[in-house]
Amino acid sequence: MDPQWGVINVILKGLGLTDKFLKWFGDPALAMPAMMAMNIWKLYPFVMVMLLAGLQTISEELLDAAKIDGANRFQVFIHVIVPHLRNVIVIVTLVPIIWGFQLFTPIWLITQGGPINATTTLSILLYKKAFYEFDFGMATTIGTLWLLFLIAFSIIYTKLVGERE
Repeated sequence: MDPQWGVINVILKGLGLTDKFLKWFGDPALAMPAMMAMNIWKLYPFVMVMLLAGLQTISEELLDAAKIDGANRFQVFIHVIVPHLRNVIVIVTLVPIIWGFQLFTPIWLITQGGPINATTTLSILLYKKAFYEFDFGMATTIGTLWLLFLIAFSIIYTKLVGERE
């Protein structure tokens, strides 16, 4: 994502999708999407390994029984594989969401919440309030509300998407 020699810029310019190299972390409109893409790229292996582990727990007998009953590949996927992976899917969506809310180091090292606060997340805001403005009361309030929101979100999400009996 380097503005002069980055691979993404070279590919985009080579395909004719842009006429100039983009400043991914210098443009307020591109900074947050670039951070999100970077975080997704970082979490991709975790999600794939978890899904692969979940797929390996599905017994061949279940898949064979579905095929014998006349299910095609799509029906096997929808009616056997997805229900069996429901708990794994809940984990591999919930954990990265929580990690995304806690993302601090890459944002701080690359943009420190800029440009023009475009990448200021709760963790960056909390850090700035506590250690730049020395407003520990506001930082504590942000952290507490953040924790309560994540707990409530996790409970509601697992109830809505979690295992159905």
